[in-house]
Amino acid sequence: VYGYFRDSQRMIRTDDWKYVVYPQVSREQLFHLSHDPDELRNLVDDPESVAVLTDLRQRLRDWRLSCSDPTQPD
Repeated sequence: VYGYFRDSQRMIRTDDWKYVVYPQVSREQLFHLSHDPDELRNLVDDPESVAVLTDLRQRLRDWRLSCSDPTQPD
């Protein structure tokens, strides 16, 4: 599932994970929803989550490009 809010937020969600980008402030969040349903622990800097983060970043980037998202970085 992909989502967006104006020009301030972009998101991809799977059954277990949620990755959020805030383009205006260059911030990212990654949550393991089955272990952290309240989204309290941001795993974006967790070395054990690198593979998931890389995959979700690419999938969100591809979606943003396919939609000609004006917030998509070059």
